[in-house]
Amino acid sequence: MRVNLTVKVFVWPGLMENIRATPGVQFVVLNHPRDVHAGFCPFAETNFNAHTGENLRGFEFSFDGVELINSATFLNTLIDFSEPGLLGVFTGQVIASLIAVGIGFVLYRRLVADDPLFPTIGELLRGIVRPNLPLWPSARFGLSIAFDKNLVSLYNLAPILLLAQFVPEDEVGQFRVALSFMAIPAVLLTPISRLLMVDLPRLRVTAPERVRPAFVRLTLLSAGVSAALAVSFAAVSWLAIPLLYGAEYRGAAPLTLALLLDAATLGLGIAAGPIFRTYDRTDLPIRTSIAILFVGLPATYVLAGSAGTFGAALAYGAMILASRLVSYVQCLRIIPAVAR
Repeated sequence: MRVNLTVKVFVWPGLMENIRATPGVQFVVLNHPRDVHAGFCPFAETNFNAHTGENLRGFEFSFDGVELINSATFLNTLIDFSEPGLLGVFTGQVIASLIAVGIGFVLYRRLVADDPLFPTIGELLRGIVRPNLPLWPSARFGLSIAFDKNLVSLYNLAPILLLAQFVPEDEVGQFRVALSFMAIPAVLLTPISRLLMVDLPRLRVTAPERVRPAFVRLTLLSAGVSAALAVSFAAVSWLAIPLLYGAEYRGAAPLTLALLLDAATLGLGIAAGPIFRTYDRTDLPIRTSIAILFVGLPATYVLAGSAGTFGAALAYGAMILASRLVSYVQCLRIIPAVAR
Protein backbone atom coordinates (compact mmCIF):
# COMPACT_ATOMS: atom_id res chain seq x y z
CA MET A 1 0.00 0.00 0.00
CA ARG A 2 1.45 3.38 -1.02
CA VAL A 3 0.45 6.77 0.39
CA ASN A 4 1.93 10.00 -1.02
CA LEU A 5 1.81 12.99 1.30
CA THR A 6 3.19 16.53 1.35
CA VAL A 7 2.48 17.93 4.79
CA LYS A 8 3.85 20.69 6.96
CA VAL A 9 6.27 19.21 9.49
CA PHE A 10 4.48 20.10 12.69
CA VAL A 11 1.68 17.59 11.95
CA TRP A 12 4.02 14.69 11.11
CA PRO A 13 4.12 12.98 14.54
CA GLY A 14 0.36 12.54 14.64
CA LEU A 15 0.31 11.81 10.93
CA MET A 16 2.83 8.98 11.35
CA GLU A 17 0.67 7.44 14.07
CA ASN A 18 -2.35 7.52 11.78
CA ILE A 19 -0.40 6.03 8.86
CA ARG A 20 0.87 3.14 10.95
CA ALA A 21 -2.63 2.53 12.29
CA THR A 22 -3.95 2.18 8.74
CA PRO A 23 -4.66 -1.48 7.84
CA GLY A 24 -2.16 -2.87 5.35
CA VAL A 25 0.65 -0.37 6.04
CA GLN A 26 3.87 -2.25 6.71
CA PHE A 27 6.64 0.12 5.62
CA VAL A 28 6.74 3.92 5.63
CA VAL A 29 9.15 5.63 3.18
CA LEU A 30 10.04 9.33 3.02
CA ASN A 31 10.01 10.16 -0.70
CA HIS A 32 12.61 12.50 -2.29
CA PRO A 33 13.33 14.39 0.96
CA ARG A 34 15.81 16.72 -0.75
CA ASP A 35 13.11 18.23 -2.97
CA VAL A 36 11.34 21.44 -2.00
CA HIS A 37 7.59 21.05 -1.44
CA ALA A 38 5.47 24.09 -0.59
CA GLY A 39 8.65 25.93 0.37
CA PHE A 40 9.91 23.20 2.72
CA CYS A 41 12.77 20.71 2.24
CA PRO A 42 12.92 17.95 4.91
CA PHE A 43 16.66 17.33 4.41
CA ALA A 44 17.76 20.95 4.17
CA GLU A 45 20.69 21.83 6.42
CA THR A 46 18.42 23.92 8.63
CA ASN A 47 16.05 20.99 9.16
CA PHE A 48 18.19 17.85 9.21
CA ASN A 49 21.65 16.78 10.41
CA ALA A 50 22.97 14.39 7.75
CA HIS A 51 25.78 13.17 10.03
CA THR A 52 23.66 12.11 13.00
CA GLY A 53 20.29 11.56 11.32
CA GLU A 54 18.73 14.04 13.75
CA ASN A 55 15.69 16.07 12.79
CA LEU A 56 16.49 19.63 13.86
CA ARG A 57 12.79 20.50 14.12
CA GLY A 58 12.55 18.62 17.42
CA PHE A 59 10.58 15.42 16.92
CA GLU A 60 12.14 12.11 15.93
CA PHE A 61 11.99 10.86 12.35
CA SER A 62 10.25 7.47 12.49
CA PHE A 63 10.31 6.52 8.83
CA ASP A 64 11.36 2.95 7.99
CA GLY A 65 13.19 4.03 4.86
CA VAL A 66 14.17 6.97 2.70
CA GLU A 67 14.03 7.18 -1.08
CA LEU A 68 17.64 7.63 -2.14
CA ILE A 69 17.15 8.41 -5.80
CA ASN A 70 14.65 8.86 -8.60
CA SER A 71 15.31 9.95 -12.13
CA ALA A 72 14.05 13.53 -11.98
CA THR A 73 15.40 14.30 -8.52
CA PHE A 74 18.81 12.78 -9.24
CA LEU A 75 19.27 14.65 -12.50
CA ASN A 76 17.97 17.88 -11.04
CA THR A 77 20.57 17.61 -8.28
CA LEU A 78 23.41 16.93 -10.71
CA ILE A 79 22.50 19.82 -12.98
CA ASP A 80 21.93 22.20 -10.08
CA PHE A 81 25.64 21.87 -9.20
CA SER A 82 26.69 23.19 -12.61
CA GLU A 83 23.69 25.39 -13.47
CA PRO A 84 21.74 26.42 -10.38
CA GLY A 85 18.29 27.89 -10.41
CA LEU A 86 15.04 27.25 -12.23
CA LEU A 87 16.75 26.52 -15.54
CA GLY A 88 18.79 23.74 -13.98
CA VAL A 89 15.72 22.13 -12.44
CA PHE A 90 13.79 22.39 -15.71
CA THR A 91 16.69 20.88 -17.68
CA GLY A 92 16.86 18.00 -15.22
CA GLN A 93 13.17 17.30 -15.69
CA VAL A 94 13.56 17.27 -19.49
CA ILE A 95 16.57 14.94 -19.41
CA ALA A 96 14.81 12.64 -16.95
CA SER A 97 11.82 12.43 -19.30
CA LEU A 98 14.06 11.63 -22.27
CA ILE A 99 15.79 8.88 -20.30
CA ALA A 100 12.38 7.46 -19.35
CA VAL A 101 11.40 7.44 -23.04
CA GLY A 102 14.65 5.62 -23.88
CA ILE A 103 14.02 3.00 -21.21
CA GLY A 104 10.48 2.53 -22.48
CA PHE A 105 11.84 2.08 -26.02
CA VAL A 106 14.22 -0.68 -24.90
CA LEU A 107 11.57 -2.46 -22.84
CA TYR A 108 9.04 -2.35 -25.67
CA ARG A 109 11.54 -3.86 -28.11
CA ARG A 110 12.01 -6.72 -25.68
CA LEU A 111 8.25 -7.23 -25.48
CA VAL A 112 8.01 -7.31 -29.27
CA ALA A 113 10.75 -9.93 -29.42
CA ASP A 114 8.93 -12.10 -26.87
CA ASP A 115 5.40 -11.72 -28.22
CA PRO A 116 4.73 -11.30 -31.97
CA LEU A 117 1.23 -9.95 -31.26
CA PHE A 118 2.78 -6.60 -30.35
CA PRO A 119 3.26 -4.29 -33.37
CA THR A 120 6.85 -3.29 -34.09
CA ILE A 121 7.97 0.28 -33.48
CA GLY A 122 8.14 0.81 -37.24
CA GLU A 123 4.53 -0.37 -37.62
CA LEU A 124 3.45 1.98 -34.83
CA LEU A 125 5.16 4.94 -36.51
CA ARG A 126 3.66 4.09 -39.90
CA GLY A 127 0.26 3.73 -38.24
CA ILE A 128 0.59 7.19 -36.74
CA VAL A 129 1.51 8.77 -40.08
CA ARG A 130 -0.86 6.76 -42.29
CA PRO A 131 -3.39 4.84 -40.17
CA ASN A 132 -5.48 2.14 -41.79
CA LEU A 133 -8.53 3.32 -39.86
CA PRO A 134 -9.95 6.86 -39.70
CA LEU A 135 -8.71 7.94 -36.26
CA TRP A 136 -9.51 11.64 -36.29
CA PRO A 137 -13.30 11.40 -35.74
CA SER A 138 -12.83 9.27 -32.62
CA ALA A 139 -9.67 10.98 -31.39
CA ARG A 140 -10.75 14.59 -32.01
CA PHE A 141 -12.96 14.78 -28.93
CA GLY A 142 -10.32 13.49 -26.50
CA LEU A 143 -7.49 15.47 -28.08
CA SER A 144 -9.46 18.70 -27.92
CA ILE A 145 -10.10 18.17 -24.21
CA ALA A 146 -6.41 17.47 -23.58
CA PHE A 147 -5.36 20.51 -25.61
CA ASP A 148 -7.80 22.74 -23.73
CA LYS A 149 -6.44 21.54 -20.37
CA ASN A 150 -2.89 22.38 -21.44
CA LEU A 151 -3.98 25.84 -22.58
CA VAL A 152 -5.74 26.47 -19.27
CA SER A 153 -2.59 25.47 -17.38
CA LEU A 154 -0.89 28.48 -18.98
CA TYR A 155 -3.19 30.78 -17.00
CA ASN A 156 -1.42 29.54 -13.88
CA LEU A 157 2.07 28.95 -15.26
CA ALA A 158 2.61 32.08 -17.36
CA PRO A 159 2.25 34.61 -14.51
CA ILE A 160 4.80 32.67 -12.46
CA LEU A 161 7.33 32.57 -15.29
CA LEU A 162 6.81 36.21 -16.23
CA LEU A 163 6.94 37.34 -12.60
CA ALA A 164 10.34 35.66 -12.20
CA GLN A 165 11.75 38.18 -14.68
CA PHE A 166 11.08 41.08 -12.29
CA VAL A 167 11.20 39.91 -8.67
CA PRO A 168 13.46 37.71 -6.51
CA GLU A 169 12.74 33.98 -6.23
CA ASP A 170 11.36 34.31 -2.70
CA GLU A 171 8.62 36.64 -3.97
CA VAL A 172 7.76 34.13 -6.69
CA GLY A 173 7.47 31.60 -3.88
CA GLN A 174 5.03 33.89 -2.06
CA PHE A 175 2.88 34.01 -5.19
CA ARG A 176 3.01 30.23 -5.60
CA VAL A 177 1.98 29.69 -1.99
CA ALA A 178 -0.95 32.08 -2.38
CA LEU A 179 -2.08 30.18 -5.48
CA SER A 180 -1.87 26.85 -3.65
CA PHE A 181 -3.74 28.13 -0.61
CA MET A 182 -6.60 29.65 -2.60
CA ALA A 183 -6.89 26.47 -4.66
CA ILE A 184 -7.99 24.49 -1.60
CA PRO A 185 -11.70 25.39 -1.95
CA ALA A 186 -11.61 23.94 -5.48
CA VAL A 187 -11.08 20.50 -3.96
CA LEU A 188 -14.57 20.68 -2.47
CA LEU A 189 -16.28 21.63 -5.74
CA THR A 190 -14.37 19.58 -8.32
CA PRO A 191 -16.38 16.36 -7.63
CA ILE A 192 -19.55 18.22 -8.67
CA SER A 193 -18.10 18.82 -12.14
CA ARG A 194 -17.16 15.13 -12.38
CA LEU A 195 -20.72 14.08 -11.59
CA LEU A 196 -22.13 16.52 -14.15
CA MET A 197 -20.08 14.76 -16.84
CA VAL A 198 -22.59 11.93 -16.43
CA ASP A 199 -25.75 13.71 -15.33
CA LEU A 200 -25.93 16.40 -18.04
CA PRO A 201 -25.57 14.03 -21.04
CA ARG A 202 -28.23 11.81 -19.49
CA LEU A 203 -30.49 14.80 -18.95
CA ARG A 204 -30.01 15.88 -22.57
CA VAL A 205 -31.30 12.49 -23.73
CA THR A 206 -34.15 12.07 -21.26
CA ALA A 207 -35.36 15.67 -20.88
CA PRO A 208 -33.51 18.12 -23.15
CA GLU A 209 -35.78 21.00 -22.19
CA ARG A 210 -34.47 20.78 -18.61
CA VAL A 211 -30.79 21.15 -19.48
CA ARG A 212 -30.76 24.97 -19.67
CA PRO A 213 -32.55 25.62 -16.35
CA ALA A 214 -30.45 22.94 -14.68
CA PHE A 215 -27.26 24.53 -16.00
CA VAL A 216 -28.25 28.01 -14.79
CA ARG A 217 -29.34 26.73 -11.39
CA LEU A 218 -26.19 24.67 -10.83
CA THR A 219 -23.92 27.49 -12.00
CA LEU A 220 -25.47 30.14 -9.77
CA LEU A 221 -25.61 27.83 -6.76
CA SER A 222 -21.99 26.77 -7.23
CA ALA A 223 -20.96 30.39 -7.72
CA GLY A 224 -22.51 31.30 -4.38
CA VAL A 225 -20.81 28.42 -2.61
CA SER A 226 -17.41 29.10 -4.16
CA ALA A 227 -17.67 32.81 -3.31
CA ALA A 228 -18.49 32.05 0.33
CA LEU A 229 -15.65 29.53 0.62
CA ALA A 230 -13.11 31.76 -1.12
CA VAL A 231 -13.90 34.84 0.93
CA SER A 232 -13.63 32.76 4.09
CA PHE A 233 -10.24 31.42 3.07
CA ALA A 234 -8.99 34.89 2.15
CA ALA A 235 -10.22 36.24 5.48
CA VAL A 236 -8.21 33.69 7.49
CA SER A 237 -5.18 33.67 5.17
CA TRP A 238 -3.30 36.05 7.47
CA LEU A 239 -3.33 33.32 10.11
CA ALA A 240 -3.61 30.14 8.05
CA ILE A 241 -0.75 30.70 5.57
CA PRO A 242 1.97 31.21 8.22
CA LEU A 243 0.54 28.26 10.13
CA LEU A 244 0.46 25.89 7.15
CA TYR A 245 3.45 27.02 5.11
CA GLY A 246 5.68 28.81 7.61
CA ALA A 247 6.13 32.35 8.88
CA GLU A 248 8.40 33.20 5.94
CA TYR A 249 5.36 33.04 3.65
CA ARG A 250 3.31 35.59 5.59
CA GLY A 251 3.66 37.93 2.62
CA ALA A 252 1.47 35.63 0.52
CA ALA A 253 -1.66 36.58 2.49
CA PRO A 254 -2.34 39.96 0.75
CA LEU A 255 -2.15 38.22 -2.63
CA THR A 256 -5.25 36.17 -1.76
CA LEU A 257 -7.34 39.32 -2.27
CA ALA A 258 -6.38 39.50 -5.95
CA LEU A 259 -6.79 35.74 -6.29
CA LEU A 260 -10.43 36.04 -5.22
CA LEU A 261 -11.07 36.79 -8.91
CA ASP A 262 -10.30 33.12 -9.46
CA ALA A 263 -11.36 31.33 -6.29
CA ALA A 264 -14.61 33.23 -5.71
CA THR A 265 -15.81 32.68 -9.28
CA LEU A 266 -14.91 29.00 -9.51
CA GLY A 267 -18.59 28.03 -9.46
CA LEU A 268 -19.27 29.96 -12.66
CA GLY A 269 -17.32 27.36 -14.59
CA ILE A 270 -18.34 24.26 -12.68
CA ALA A 271 -20.86 23.13 -15.32
CA ALA A 272 -19.31 24.69 -18.42
CA GLY A 273 -16.94 21.82 -19.20
CA PRO A 274 -19.69 19.17 -18.99
CA ILE A 275 -21.94 21.30 -21.23
CA PHE A 276 -19.25 21.70 -23.89
CA ARG A 277 -18.69 17.94 -23.88
CA THR A 278 -22.39 17.12 -23.81
CA TYR A 279 -23.01 19.16 -26.97
CA ASP A 280 -19.69 18.26 -28.62
CA ARG A 281 -18.44 21.86 -28.67
CA THR A 282 -15.06 21.40 -27.05
CA ASP A 283 -13.65 23.76 -29.66
CA LEU A 284 -15.23 26.77 -27.94
CA PRO A 285 -13.11 26.79 -24.75
CA ILE A 286 -9.99 26.33 -26.90
CA ARG A 287 -10.82 29.40 -28.97
CA THR A 288 -11.61 31.32 -25.79
CA SER A 289 -8.32 30.39 -24.14
CA ILE A 290 -6.28 31.34 -27.21
CA ALA A 291 -7.96 34.75 -27.41
CA ILE A 292 -7.59 35.44 -23.69
CA LEU A 293 -3.94 34.37 -23.62
CA PHE A 294 -3.22 36.49 -26.69
CA VAL A 295 -4.38 39.56 -24.77
CA GLY A 296 -3.62 38.39 -21.25
CA LEU A 297 0.04 37.40 -21.55
CA PRO A 298 1.25 40.87 -22.61
CA ALA A 299 -0.96 42.40 -19.92
CA THR A 300 0.51 40.00 -17.36
CA TYR A 301 4.01 41.03 -18.38
CA VAL A 302 3.16 44.70 -17.92
CA LEU A 303 1.40 44.19 -14.58
CA ALA A 304 4.14 41.93 -13.21
CA GLY A 305 6.74 44.50 -14.18
CA SER A 306 4.87 47.45 -12.70
CA ALA A 307 3.13 45.93 -9.67
CA GLY A 308 5.21 42.82 -8.91
CA THR A 309 3.51 39.83 -7.28
CA PHE A 310 0.19 41.61 -6.75
CA GLY A 311 0.12 42.56 -10.44
CA ALA A 312 0.81 38.98 -11.49
CA ALA A 313 -1.93 37.72 -9.15
CA LEU A 314 -4.36 40.29 -10.52
CA ALA A 315 -3.56 39.35 -14.13
CA TYR A 316 -4.00 35.65 -13.38
CA GLY A 317 -7.34 36.22 -11.69
CA ALA A 318 -8.55 38.47 -14.50
CA MET A 319 -7.72 35.87 -17.18
CA ILE A 320 -9.53 33.14 -15.26
CA LEU A 321 -12.57 35.34 -14.64
CA ALA A 322 -12.75 36.34 -18.32
CA SER A 323 -12.58 32.70 -19.36
CA ARG A 324 -15.44 31.71 -17.05
CA LEU A 325 -17.70 34.58 -18.05
CA VAL A 326 -17.21 33.90 -21.75
CA SER A 327 -17.76 30.16 -21.23
CA TYR A 328 -20.98 30.82 -19.32
CA VAL A 329 -22.36 32.92 -22.18
CA GLN A 330 -21.25 30.33 -24.74
CA CYS A 331 -23.07 27.59 -22.85
CA LEU A 332 -26.28 29.62 -22.77
CA ARG A 333 -26.01 30.05 -26.53
CA ILE A 334 -25.38 26.42 -27.46
CA ILE A 335 -27.95 24.75 -25.18
CA PRO A 336 -31.13 26.21 -26.76
CA ALA A 337 -29.80 25.62 -30.29
CA VAL A 338 -29.72 21.88 -29.62
CA ALA A 339 -32.56 21.52 -27.14
CA ARG A 340 -35.36 22.98 -29.29
